[in-house]
Amino acid sequence: MRKDARFCSKRCATRFYAQATAPAGAVAFMPPARPLPALGPLARLALSELPLVPAPADFCEGLTLIANQLATLRQVGAFKQPLAPSRERASFFDGVQMIERQALQTREQIRAIWEHHKEKGLTLVILRALLLDDMLPVCDNLYLSGQALRMTPILAEDVTLQELVGLALATMLSILKSFDVATIEPMGEHFDPRLHEAVQLVERTDVPTLSVVDVLRPGFLIGGEPLRAAWVIVSGMPLATST
Repeated sequence: MRKDARFCSKRCATRFYAQATAPAGAVAFMPPARPLPALGPLARLALSELPLVPAPADFCEGLTLIANQLATLRQVGAFKQPLAPSRERASFFDGVQMIERQALQTREQIRAIWEHHKEKGLTLVILRALLLDDMLPVCDNLYLSGQALRMTPILAEDVTLQELVGLALATMLSILKSFDVATIEPMGEHFDPRLHEAVQLVERTDVPTLSVVDVLRPGFLIGGEPLRAAWVIVSGMPLATST
């Protein structure tokens, strides 16, 4: 198990495991005035050793589809390249090729993980580590490629390229959704430290204080519980000037 997958405290895990494995007829110690708190989806599933999700065929098939979509994107770009050659354009398509290779490498990593755990199946702890370490970096790069496309003047008006990048990102989000993973894109929302990580504070008078004015990297929920916070830029009050 990967170190970053150990998100449940040892004391809490030991307590619930002892009660779950008590012999029939045994009475587990329970303070009468303090009943056990309800477990959230992550904590409840993380303590289980049962196979909770099927083989990650959806991951592998989806990553193959994403790689094919990115290859098509590069082919379209190569066809249009002689019409508008530029360093920015070449740099963008180099990045697309890097994401294509990353998707295929991630597919092989997931297959290796599944081969190692296929006898018991993937528990949610393993799935969470797989998402954080393997799937979300591909998703992040697809998200950033869309931003780079919109910010590059020579590419920003190319509707075909935007549609192809959007299609690859939509495929990735669809794969994640099939495993009960939802996206956090809090543009315009009030800052929530449980779901958002502020990386910059900017002075803004046109929006309420602590409003999210830009999303640098989306966050994710799994089973309704935070998996990774979104990186955001937050509005603040103007600094007082000395007179």
